[in-house]
Amino acid sequence: MPSRASPEELEIRADGFTNEESLDPAVALYAQLYLRTVKNAGKEYFYGIMRDLEYRKEEHLAEIRAQLDRAKQSLHGMSYRPLDMWKHLETCYDDPHCLVVCKTRPPMPLDSRSGTTPAAHDMERT
Repeated sequence: MPSRASPEELEIRADGFTNEESLDPAVALYAQLYLRTVKNAGKEYFYGIMRDLEYRKEEHLAEIRAQLDRAKQSLHGMSYRPLDMWKHLETCYDDPHCLVVCKTRPPMPLDSRSGTTPAAHDMERT
């Protein structure tokens, strides 16, 4: 969704990318993908993805731009304000028409025997 904030206001910084490059939303998203992959490049699978991201950088950027364009079309008329979640909650806390949904991680599967979620120490063993 488009933000009313300028790219400069978002202060996006990515190691290995200039501040000017990071002003381009496609480059900022590519940088996020690339840097997430690099941190796992010690594993052969992620190393292969990292090499592909480097070798076909312009193709990946073109696809990201196309995805952004599709998102703009499907979300036509919607926008957002880049706010800290907690500050935003303070502004809408008393609004009876406001619905806030926060999902921090996937829901835990229910234990079929007890109907409850497994304890953390049980999850470590699975």
